[in-house]
Amino acid sequence: MRDAGRLVLERAKQIQERLAQGESPEELARELASWEETLEDFPSFIDELVKSPDPKVAHLLGTLLSSRSWDKGKAKAIKRGLFKLRQRGVRWEEKREGRGVLRPAPPPQFEGYLGAIDSRGHRVVAIHRSRPLGMGVLYWGIVSDEEGMLRFERMEGKKKALSRFLSEELSSESFPVVEAPAGYCLGVLEEAEGISKERARPLPQAFKPSLGELQGVKRDDSTALIYRFLSDREVRGLLREAKALFSDIPTFSTWFLPQEEIEPFARAIREAQTSRLILTPQQKQERIGAILTDALRELFDER
Repeated sequence: MRDAGRLVLERAKQIQERLAQGESPEELARELASWEETLEDFPSFIDELVKSPDPKVAHLLGTLLSSRSWDKGKAKAIKRGLFKLRQRGVRWEEKREGRGVLRPAPPPQFEGYLGAIDSRGHRVVAIHRSRPLGMGVLYWGIVSDEEGMLRFERMEGKKKALSRFLSEELSSESFPVVEAPAGYCLGVLEEAEGISKERARPLPQAFKPSLGELQGVKRDDSTALIYRFLSDREVRGLLREAKALFSDIPTFSTWFLPQEEIEPFARAIREAQTSRLILTPQQKQERIGAILTDALRELFDER
């Protein structure tokens, strides 16, 4: 052990002297890489080397780190050495080509999720933003085409925990939450924001600050998601074929509504839409909704 320690000291001193004499850090880094196997205590060698607060030593370690793939322990020793030099006020020009000593964190990745629309017209919209070390941020809200943004929350945590919350708390068998383009989901949230403003409804407190954190989301068009999987022509064809449901399927084959029974309700809806009474959009929708409820109750009784 004593011989190994002496060898570490000798090698570290030798490198320091050669750097002081003007030898190239790149050349010495190649030589040091070959010493890895012969030095029993490589981390101690690095610790001795950085006792000299010399920018050339930092340059050498940076070149050494980027020159090859190191095992975890030795890479950690080199990085720790660079950190110690920085703490002692050593400044140096870091390598920019190839693998730098300090590499920028990868840009955040965004994943979008949409829930099914329930009977009240409400749906869940969520966006997950990745963070380093397996962490993440989940932005989720409940929106309505009629009322705008009903709720919005921002949650931080481990990605696994956030995924579990998404699948267990926000999704259900009746109203599943499925993946969707993050840009489309952001568009839905912004549309709900606009509706809330039109209705003079206050926005949830967490929404505005979260918008700044979602600037990196790749913007998407607002085309309904079905058109990403079916062409406009296919959808029109399916709608035309849907008419057959009311004649071919026994459940609907006996359905027939005389025009004179429907007309009073249709007329009431037209009058509500063109009424000269000063009504807010919400009041107008409530009035039309009441007419439709009366129509359903009278036309589709439990007989």
